[in-house]
Amino acid sequence: MVFLLKGIVIFFSMNIQILAAQEKEYEALELKKQPVRAGQTIQIKFDIAKAGVSKSETPIYAVMFSYKSGNVSAVDTLMTGKSKLTAKFNVPDSADAIAFKFIQGLQEYTNNGNGYYYSVNDKNGNAQIGTKYSLYRLNSNDYLVGITKGRAELAKKYYNEWFADQDLEKMSYYEKAIALYIRKDTSALIKHFSLISSSEDLTEGQFQNLGLYTRLAGKLSANLIEKEKEKRFPRGKWYWQPWLDSLKKLETIPEKLVWIKAFQFVYPDVSATEHTITYEMYVDIIRTAVRTNDLQSLLLYSSLLKSKNYSDERLNYYNIEFAKNLIKKDTLLNDAYQLLNKPLSFFDTKIKSFASIQNYQSKQMYLLEANRQYMEIASLFGELLYKMERYDSAFYYTGAAANFEDLNKPVYNERYFLAMEKIKGAQYVIDALKPVFRGKGYNYKMQEQFLRLYKNTFKNDGVLVLDELLNDTKLKTREEVKSKMINEPAPDFLLPGLKGGNISSASLKGKVVVLDFWATWCGPCVAAFPAMQQLVNANKSDSSVRIYFVDTWQKETDKYANAEKFFTDKPYKLDVYMDTEDKAVKDFKVQGIPTKVIIDKSGVIRFISIGFAGDEQRAVEELQAMIDIAAMQ
Repeated sequence: MVFLLKGIVIFFSMNIQILAAQEKEYEALELKKQPVRAGQTIQIKFDIAKAGVSKSETPIYAVMFSYKSGNVSAVDTLMTGKSKLTAKFNVPDSADAIAFKFIQGLQEYTNNGNGYYYSVNDKNGNAQIGTKYSLYRLNSNDYLVGITKGRAELAKKYYNEWFADQDLEKMSYYEKAIALYIRKDTSALIKHFSLISSSEDLTEGQFQNLGLYTRLAGKLSANLIEKEKEKRFPRGKWYWQPWLDSLKKLETIPEKLVWIKAFQFVYPDVSATEHTITYEMYVDIIRTAVRTNDLQSLLLYSSLLKSKNYSDERLNYYNIEFAKNLIKKDTLLNDAYQLLNKPLSFFDTKIKSFASIQNYQSKQMYLLEANRQYMEIASLFGELLYKMERYDSAFYYTGAAANFEDLNKPVYNERYFLAMEKIKGAQYVIDALKPVFRGKGYNYKMQEQFLRLYKNTFKNDGVLVLDELLNDTKLKTREEVKSKMINEPAPDFLLPGLKGGNISSASLKGKVVVLDFWATWCGPCVAAFPAMQQLVNANKSDSSVRIYFVDTWQKETDKYANAEKFFTDKPYKLDVYMDTEDKAVKDFKVQGIPTKVIIDKSGVIRFISIGFAGDEQRAVEELQAMIDIAAMQ
């Protein structure tokens, strides 16, 4: 949990002393003159060999993050030198902690997820109480600076020390609520919420967040917060939300337009202004237009919002999603061209202008993110150009995106090598594909292209050559997977099938079992189904392996009907079982979906795979490796 503390009066205890001058040492990073002082100019030295930086001519940028009681800002600078690179930074006067990460092209170096960070004293060399809160944040996995291996116990220690030194009565009402929530001081939190009516000004968004914190305090506190919110914001976002929720439940655009007409009749004063609820209603129309492939409505209501001076990056993404649908169906390609031109131009301008850079981003971080967004569209644009038989331009755009990702992104590479075939010919593509197959930037379609072209060159050993190229990668994947093996007893379970029957932990002893926890509303879950279908097909003939899909976390009254409706127009042949009471998902301690649990023949959990990154080939290879390793236990 991360929150921002603004305007806090921090009181130091009487016995504060200057921190002992003990340097915090990292193997790859050197910073002298510790403890660091606010307002000081510092120099860092970065040993690229010890940091595991690949030797390359690509420049390395150092990014410094400055913290102040949870607030963070970032700056970067180009490093100079050879084996030991140096950079200088000015520590802001307000900083109470600093952290670093290093960017080389697409690579980030963050001490293997442990981070590089230091305490900062004030200008006089005295320790700052805010430092402890910043160190709490850093050790709570601050992904911004690349810390993924934060230490929970250390974070708790820093937070408790920070909390103990605060005069809570000097905090704002909102800040105190958050502090008590993180502290898990239930009784104090209940008392605090009982005083909500006498609190100072709170925004509606803060009321919404306070509602989340009442999970610790109970329903009475939740009701108090809700009533006070409604009193202070009689026509706030909460007031309009039922209208928007009802609109979203409607299936078709004509139904939605009738609902908007009804809203305009009831609230003519709101409908005549550029009100947020009106905007959100028309955005929902656009979202439905994308889902139903209604190009006319997409263009009409996008123009309507633009004419009202609404600006939202979401509109660009709706254009992209609609264009994707057209490209996939190979129809209305000229319209797809116009749709993609808008976001392509938008993100090109975004890269050049730095208009939307945030305080927590350095310039290099901003450029990296903006370029990634641009290249995602450029690759798709190249695919469109390929289908329009504009092969030179297709080769340019797909090549820009693929090479930006150093030929490590399969979907970009697939488009690039198809365009390359039209421009460079079969033998050129065969030679260019070989090094890609030794890495992780390939997929099944690229393998098919390689075999097709290999055969066209009148050679018959394409399968053997491809297997040899892929062998090293598969071995590496297996070793990587094996290092993540765990040994936890699986909980007992009994799950009814969507089409009848049931499965249980007892009946599956002696088999390797894969449980895929998913939901119909979960985008990444559904996006992973093509890969999971491949995995199912690959193991279909192996009677010792069972792969089941557990539908969970559904809110519908008839969960069976909801699941059946979902699969009505889908090509998948999967064994689906129902966790209607959310018992299995709780027993397996699943925190997010999709989550795959791989259980060995003895009923022991060997692997847990969380999420889906969009790489079907990699997902299948990693899960197959997990199944194979579990079978050997």
